[in-house]
Amino acid sequence: MSAVLAELEKEGISKQEKVTFFKSKINALEGQIYLTPTRLVVMSVSANKVRLGGLVGAIIELTKKKTYPVLQLNIELDKIKDLNKGKFGLNRNILEITNQEDEVIKVGVKNYEEWESLLKAKVVSA
Repeated sequence: MSAVLAELEKEGISKQEKVTFFKSKINALEGQIYLTPTRLVVMSVSANKVRLGGLVGAIIELTKKKTYPVLQLNIELDKIKDLNKGKFGLNRNILEITNQEDEVIKVGVKNYEEWESLLKAKVVSA
């Protein structure tokens, strides 16, 4: 377990689910979203690079499916400026988060309305 996940568990995870994190218009990553009382975190999964040398090492490493969490988004709830329902292709359950620097972060969730109500309740109380 990564250090970030350990921190999140200490804070208390209010909600989590598997999501699609849209890093750019053409780059979508599988990941996990976590909501705590103070922040929203998205972690994606990536394959490890080959570590052993030579052809045999490469074959061994390629046959293993290793993943590790990569921090993609870590935003304090009081830094969220706006929330909107967006779209990405046919997917209409896109949580668009605008931060204080006017950057828009897109995350594909299962139920947009549920995330919006949870976040708006926490952003207002923060």
